Amino acid sequence: ALFLLWPIHLIALTGHLEKLFVGMLPLTLLAGLRAFDPGRARGWLAAPGLALLGALLQNGNQFIFAALGLALVGVQTWLAAPRAERAGRTTRLGLAAAASVVICGPLLWTIVQVMRDPALEVALGAHAVYYSPDALSLFLPGPRQLWGFWLFPVDGHLRDYVWASTLPALTATGEWYGTGLETAVGIPLTAIALCVWGWRHAAGRAWIVFGLAFAVLCLGPRLRVGGVVTAARLPYDVLQRVPGLDVMRTPGRFMLLGSIGFAIGAGVGLDALLRRRPRHAAPIVAVAAALAAIECWPKPWPQTALPAVPEFYRRLARDRSGGAVLDLPHGFDRTDRSSAYMYYQTVHGHPIAWSHLSRMHRRFPNEGLDGLWRDDMPAGPTVRARLRALGYRYVVLHRYPWIFLGGRVADGLLGQPWGTPTAPEAERLIREAFAGDTPVHTEALVTVWEVR
Repeated sequence: ALFLLWPIHLIALTGHLEKLFVGMLPLTLLAGLRAFDPGRARGWLAAPGLALLGALLQNGNQFIFAALGLALVGVQTWLAAPRAERAGRTTRLGLAAAASVVICGPLLWTIVQVMRDPALEVALGAHAVYYSPDALSLFLPGPRQLWGFWLFPVDGHLRDYVWASTLPALTATGEWYGTGLETAVGIPLTAIALCVWGWRHAAGRAWIVFGLAFAVLCLGPRLRVGGVVTAARLPYDVLQRVPGLDVMRTPGRFMLLGSIGFAIGAGVGLDALLRRRPRHAAPIVAVAAALAAIECWPKPWPQTALPAVPEFYRRLARDRSGGAVLDLPHGFDRTDRSSAYMYYQTVHGHPIAWSHLSRMHRRFPNEGLDGLWRDDMPAGPTVRARLRALGYRYVVLHRYPWIFLGGRVADGLLGQPWGTPTAPEAERLIREAFAGDTPVHTEALVTVWEVR
């Protein structure tokens, strides 16, 4: 219950859909415990690799977290083993690592090749200091926790999923992200209290140390306390210098993994309480569960109304003769428009020009479309010929460029267009390359030209 209700898991539902499932992290650690145990069948040696492959197929960050978690569990199990058994443990650790490389290697190598593409901006580790949480955030409620109303009185976020705080030390500045989606690393007080009891037992200590290791990593390369960046350098500063790990820019996500250690440590503490007071087991469990639920219970999530779908896209869905769609205004810079265009693609099913990627292109991969956003590039017949060569069939101008703004159900707009309609001649491509052409479709939401 603690793991599922952990603040960083619940706040992620507002803005990061890949965190809807964090189950591969504990499953990978479980696979490691089975594989590293000399008393288990050798078939378990492949389990960590299969679990890591599942994490890699879902999310790159979670793959890195799971791999680091496996490494730490391996070290801990080796240190905890009697000296006579360490040789056997070393062999199993090596075999499990080799099996993981064989299982995950081909996909991982393919991903690395994409990462090396000079057109993509992949390594964002330099942003880690900006996104690092304040150490106070480890012990304070997150913006989505119901009982955190005194710290975050306004339910809505300001920008980039940052909430306004009554505590100046947690308030965003131009040089720091603030408190929000990426810095909600709080450890529930219920978990801390139970971990105090769990620390008395070897199993509890092992998992609490595991949690502490990743709690330190989640604080980023420099220690920030009360809004002040100290001179203290943290282990993350070394980690981000490892080739391949410089792709991560948000240290706070390490709490996704640290929460496993703290949750299991709290479970050991609860078990210790039950053993000490067996006659009061039912009320102890009920109180612990109630405290965890009250502390971690989230505020209602905002509901978003999807944007209205142009009738043209519904007609296009029935046209299987091929051809791509170029939506305007352009979505090269990963705006809300690019997200809307991807949603519209689920309706019409044709190739599109723009998308919302987690890593942006330094230069657009379809060479020749620069004229759509660069004033120093031509947007006349040259671009029109390029569109035809690339296979674009339709150019769709969205009359209301703010497609997703005001989409919250609470605002009452219910996904209807917002703002002043844009005149077709306001778009350079239409003004210079399609001047004098008659649109093939006109409606309130869009105007469409065919690339002949």
